[in-house]
Amino acid sequence: MIATGSFDGTVRLWDSVTGELLKEAREHFQQVQRLVFTPDGTRLVSGSQVGIILLWGIPDSDSP
Repeated sequence: MIATGSFDGTVRLWDSVTGELLKEAREHFQQVQRLVFTPDGTRLVSGSQVGIILLWGIPDSDSP
């Protein structure tokens, strides 16, 4: 799984094998500057330009 963050505040999760977009959310109101997966791989932490930090659940790869 690959995570990307954008200047428009969007966080996207991608399948690293197929390149398929798994999840997209625009919850930040400023540029996303940091993305870190938790050690167990079940969550993603994102940080924005203004210091807002969000915790995301990782979608199950077996889900439709």
